Amino acid sequence: MLRINITQTKRLMSEMGIGMSLISIPLGMIVKVILGNMLFGNLLMALGLVFMFPYHRIKEGIKLNLLTGAMLFIILAFIYYFLSDFDEPVYLIYLGVSLVFSMGISLSKYEVDFSFDKVIQFIWLLSLITVLGGLYCFTSGTLILFSGMFEFNEEGDTIYDGLTMGSICVTQMICSFYFISKKEISSIKRFFLFLLVILDFVMTVIVFKRTPILIAILVTIYYLRRLGYLAMTPKKILGILMAILAIIIYILSNSEVQEAVVSIIEYTYDGITNLITGNHTGHGLTNSTDMRIDNRDQAFNMIANFDILEYMLGKGFMTFWFDMPLIQSYLDMGVIGFLLFFSYTVILPFYAVFSKNKKNDFVLFCGMLAFPSAISSLTSGHPYFHSIWMHVSLLCFVLNANYENNCKQHFNNKKDSIINRTQHA
Repeated sequence: MLRINITQTKRLMSEMGIGMSLISIPLGMIVKVILGNMLFGNLLMALGLVFMFPYHRIKEGIKLNLLTGAMLFIILAFIYYFLSDFDEPVYLIYLGVSLVFSMGISLSKYEVDFSFDKVIQFIWLLSLITVLGGLYCFTSGTLILFSGMFEFNEEGDTIYDGLTMGSICVTQMICSFYFISKKEISSIKRFFLFLLVILDFVMTVIVFKRTPILIAILVTIYYLRRLGYLAMTPKKILGILMAILAIIIYILSNSEVQEAVVSIIEYTYDGITNLITGNHTGHGLTNSTDMRIDNRDQAFNMIANFDILEYMLGKGFMTFWFDMPLIQSYLDMGVIGFLLFFSYTVILPFYAVFSKNKKNDFVLFCGMLAFPSAISSLTSGHPYFHSIWMHVSLLCFVLNANYENNCKQHFNNKKDSIINRTQHA
């Protein structure tokens, strides 16, 4: 007779649900491209939230901890939405998904309701399927190489976004580096994972979006340095030179790749320098930079004319979208919204990734997942997108758990020390 272990089934559903919630949008996007326009991504998201939510812990209530500030921002955004004249229901979905996910994570008990290592395995698997699906779309001609543009179906609905594809390549890379970092992993598995990292990086370049490429480079350098692979030895120097030579030969032998690489370097440099200086590029493919400069100036002019109330509370929900979430958080929600957004989406990821304090692998992993949003807070998106707050919620959850574990360990060490002194007295 078949017996179902309820506890193990709940854990498996939670682990799978968290992974599905985080990966559903890019995975659903690739399915849309391959099979046509459908609501596959939304279905995955809904199932993920249903699976991961710990219904049996609702009666215990939500504890006040690091996650409270993230949920406060989301709740404030809801209030701003209903008080404003803004009327695009999709933003209610963004905020609703963020709130349900953050509440579900907040109610969960660390390593009791789910194994975090298993969660990362599901994220790795689903992101790998998405990357391979994207590779299929490019190699089959379904998507154009080095376009970086939106793709639309016959009804005019967006079915492909280069930034979304680039973000999942970075996520897959972070997952692979997490497993590479494990000491007990075999050499064969480590070699296979490094091949996947290379594939992720190549796919990020093919997507032809500057922000994901920059983030992929930073992530790669960080992990290689952390793992000790950047410590120079004659063999490593020779290997690096040979790899660089092979890449140069490949670029010079392929005009399409050569043009794309040169364009990426040129447009990335122009985009960063012109965004800082405020000078327009006048370049067709970097028109997004010119638009950001104009929109930024418009936002700053509006902020300069704020009265005291607007200084504290902002102009209202989605005053306009200008691809600078950090500045928009202040324009829309004033000092309160800016401080919450900046603290959670910029400071926390940087703390988790670069803090010199001892941290576990889960804190680093979640910090790296949230790191792209911290980098792109001045370059793309808006402050209400659910992928930002889901990653932040996950990071807050492991930071809370890590803090509690450290407190328990400190208490136990202190207790043992008192017992030892008493025994020797």
